[in-house]
Amino acid sequence: MRGPCDRGLGGVQLVISDSHHGLTNSIAAMFASAGWQRYRVHPMRNALARVGKGHAEMVAATIRIVFAQPTPDAVRADVDVLADMLRPQFPAVADLLLDATADWAHAAQQ
Repeated sequence: MRGPCDRGLGGVQLVISDSHHGLTNSIAAMFASAGWQRYRVHPMRNALARVGKGHAEMVAATIRIVFAQPTPDAVRADVDVLADMLRPQFPAVADLLLDATADWAHAAQQ
């Protein structure tokens, strides 16, 4: 089986994917000079699955604040504040935010 580079794929500058270790390791090996960004849709869906329908809009808007930050330091600072704010009512969402912090901060560097 030939990989994408063997079939002519080149010039990759950014790869967006889930954060599964096997996948990110393969991306790093195949596209060493490319940046990597964590796919945002699945973490958002995972977070919204943990809140009631009536709170989904507020939680989604809160998470989008993190996505809008321009620097890794701003991402980390906002995640900390937002996770603390959400933890009393939505502890699972707060944990998801904290678990994704490193990936989202890395993406802010791209």
